[in-house]
Amino acid sequence: MEKFRRAKTRKIKAERYDPLPDEGLTEAQVLERVSNGFVNGVPSVGSKSVGRILFDNIFNFCNGLTIALALLLVAVGAADYAVSSLIIFVSVGIGVSQEIRAKIAVKKLSLTVGGECGAVRGGKISKIQTRDLVLDDVYVLKAGMRVPVDSVILSGEAEIDEQIITGESIPVKKRAGDTVLAACGVVAGETTVRADKVGADCYIESVARAAKKINRPHSKLFTKLNGIIKIISCFLIPLAVMSFISNSVTGGNGIRLTVINTASSVLGMIPVGIFLLASTALAVGVLKLGKKKTLVQDIYGIEMLAAADTLLIDKTGTMTDGNLEIAEENALTETEYPPGEIAAAIVNAARDENQTALAFKRKYADGGRIKAVKTAPFSPEKKYSAVETENCSYVLGAPDFVSYGDARVDGFAEKSAMKCERTLALCRFDGKIEEFSKEKAVPIAVFALRDTLRPDVKETFEWFKNNGVDIKIVSGDNPLTVCETAKKSGIENAGKYINCADLSDAELEAAADNTVFGRADPERKMKLVKILQKKGRTVCMMGDGVNDVRALKEADCSVSLASANETARNVSRIVLLDDDFKNMPRIIEEGGSVVGNMEKVAAALLMKTMFVMFYVFAFSIAGFFNKSGYFPFDTKRLMLVELFVLGLPPFVFAVQPNKERVKGNFLWNIGKNAIPAAAALIVSVGIVFLRTFLTGDMLYIRGLGVGAEDYISSLAAIALAVGGFSAFIIITLPPNKFRLTAIGLMFALFISGLFADKYLFGGLFFNTALPVGEDILTLLISLAVCVGVNLFLRAVMEKMEAKFKRRS
Repeated sequence: MEKFRRAKTRKIKAERYDPLPDEGLTEAQVLERVSNGFVNGVPSVGSKSVGRILFDNIFNFCNGLTIALALLLVAVGAADYAVSSLIIFVSVGIGVSQEIRAKIAVKKLSLTVGGECGAVRGGKISKIQTRDLVLDDVYVLKAGMRVPVDSVILSGEAEIDEQIITGESIPVKKRAGDTVLAACGVVAGETTVRADKVGADCYIESVARAAKKINRPHSKLFTKLNGIIKIISCFLIPLAVMSFISNSVTGGNGIRLTVINTASSVLGMIPVGIFLLASTALAVGVLKLGKKKTLVQDIYGIEMLAAADTLLIDKTGTMTDGNLEIAEENALTETEYPPGEIAAAIVNAARDENQTALAFKRKYADGGRIKAVKTAPFSPEKKYSAVETENCSYVLGAPDFVSYGDARVDGFAEKSAMKCERTLALCRFDGKIEEFSKEKAVPIAVFALRDTLRPDVKETFEWFKNNGVDIKIVSGDNPLTVCETAKKSGIENAGKYINCADLSDAELEAAADNTVFGRADPERKMKLVKILQKKGRTVCMMGDGVNDVRALKEADCSVSLASANETARNVSRIVLLDDDFKNMPRIIEEGGSVVGNMEKVAAALLMKTMFVMFYVFAFSIAGFFNKSGYFPFDTKRLMLVELFVLGLPPFVFAVQPNKERVKGNFLWNIGKNAIPAAAALIVSVGIVFLRTFLTGDMLYIRGLGVGAEDYISSLAAIALAVGGFSAFIIITLPPNKFRLTAIGLMFALFISGLFADKYLFGGLFFNTALPVGEDILTLLISLAVCVGVNLFLRAVMEKMEAKFKRRS
């Protein structure tokens, strides 16, 4: 019933009521609200079931096809040919675990809570469930409660913990007329409030919907790899059909041999291990960063951070350490009390505990001589604090919010900004706080506050500059102040700044190339992320409060601090546990290491795919003419390559440290390695087929008890494996001791495995006969040709790349 009530579409606009605090709504008004859907209800966000997660991961193209073929091989009594397909289950397990982890994390994001409250209805107070509150309901907030809906205080005072909204741990005092937001805690006091927004209309619920929305991991690496798979599938299906026809209809093979040959050709064309190796490399990166006080909450987070070319950060806490001090005071008008004492009286009376207030409290006397009749604590929207005395009101805040057209204030602010200092103006207003108007305020004094830079911030920003990452400062402070701080930090193009306070969406889009964005509210942060993405940027967002959640969710990669609000931490992919911005380059290097290694590993896997595709096509066409139904590379023979060339070496290389910054296009980098290698393998193995064709029926091997086709297939498989080793060395250039040792070890295991399988297991695993006589020389010639063709074609592609870059 509750879900139905929350989900009901509101087709009419609510008629607003203004009930008296001691009367509340009438029963008729409450029933009207419920019938029209203006009731709080229970937040609900759908997520995929475990069954759907399993289905999506198992029955995608690669996984589904591999599993189906493996089961088909088992069904025709050829289970030993399906052993190479077992790797798919590891890949599926990783994908499933990631999505289930995301599903579990969502349950932690319930921002509002249920419970009871005292609602005033028809002049009586009665206990009701907070989910039954309706729009304009009057109810009582007491210490220890959480605010159930966005409300306006009608009477009384309370201290509200707004940490979940602002990230500030110091409670804020609220009085009649102030707004309190859902999910904030009541620390002290008691107030009567009116429900101003309920249910999905509450600010925190809009944030919750954004935070709870489950997306499949967004990874450009995996997106591009999926693109490669789609291209492969366009060729794979017609080739599989050709292979089946060639084997069953034209070749006249029985069902078992047809299934083995067709399954072998298809499985050989699917680079199944590519996703497993990518996931493993990322997982190892996560473990490495975990030892260095960096929590990676999404396995794809470090890869996306490495791909980011634009980083959005705030000034305070990132560029600076957040501790303020009064750098200068300039009195503008004679007053009864010293300006510093008035300023201290304001922050003390208003009970402000932010860094600005603490700076004034440390510098000046407590201002106890100034008797406050009413106070207004600092408001992020109004940008000022205030006290009302019997004679006038005093206001302390940002100059552009409390002063209007005073040249002295503007000049001081501009001078302070040039020194990376923030300006606050102290003004007198002859009237009540709620009547305050900056046009009628008289400036009394101006203060400059200094925020010190972090000691290592220049080196960090220098690293970003040298590695092609564009920095944009998005702050709520005065843009000129942020601009000068950015200049001192060594940020490139720091002089390009803009005030976002009154910018339209179109104006913000036109200004997206600026470096500094001052007076930026949460909505504009999110819009700026979208604008930059629309321009083709890969955006990383650093945020620490609920107000940053939408931007964090929208960004390609999100980073938060351990001291950040819990919701911001939960939606962020990466959390800096030591709150230290200087760790960002190290994280990016780790992600870059994964991407760079995967370019080489993917190229090695795809060279085998292209090689198999060529020979599936060649032997399928040949099958229409010689009626043999013959395909040399069954799954057992391909295991020589799958296990010894594309097994352990790529795995080791994928997790090897690599400090080279990734450059160029990911797909092109793969192609310029994979295409020459595949072509070289095709030519070199072709030499083996040519050599055996010229030999005729190869009478000399009859004494070995091996058929001619099996022997030729064995030579071709060995040539493929040996050529694959050489191609892998070339792809992973430049060589180092670690890589050469790994490849040498695997080559030794390859030779040992061939002999062990032949003499201990009778060819059970690899189905490969050993070369004899002059065919050893054939293999050596094949290897030399493979190396020569590979190096030649790589040189050609590198020249093409250089020529294209010069033209562009």
